[in-house]
Amino acid sequence: MRALLMFALIFLTGCATKYGPLSGKGGYVELPNGKDTFDVSFSGNGMVPPDLLEAYLLYRCAEVAESYDYDFIIIEDRGTEPKTGDTILPQYVYATIQLSEKEPRSTRDDWYEAEKLMDQLDDYVDP
Repeated sequence: MRALLMFALIFLTGCATKYGPLSGKGGYVELPNGKDTFDVSFSGNGMVPPDLLEAYLLYRCAEVAESYDYDFIIIEDRGTEPKTGDTILPQYVYATIQLSEKEPRSTRDDWYEAEKLMDQLDDYVDP
C-alpha cells in the first residue's frame, strides 16, 4: 500500500505543469499586440494550483518587460478560464500588458516593477 501511495505521489508531481514555454503539458506564450503591448498567457493542467498559475503568468510578464529593457508592467486586462470537472483539464490565465520605462502615474493597483516582481516570485517559480 505504501509503495502504491509513493508511486501515485511521484506520478502526480511529474504531471504538474512546470514553468517554461508552451509544450505538451502547458506553459507560457506572449504575442505583441501593438507598440509596447503584449498578450501574455500561461496554460497548465489541473495539477497546478490557481495561485501558482497566476504567479507563473506574472513572472512571465516581468520577464517580457526585462527582455525589452522596460522596468514597469501595467496590466491592462486580465482573466482566467477555470478548470471544470476532471483534474487533468487545462487551466488558462492571461493578461494584456503595457510596458513602461517610467513608473506609472496611475492610481490603479495593477502595475508592477518588473525586477521587484521577479524577486518576489522567485520562491514560487523555478525558471
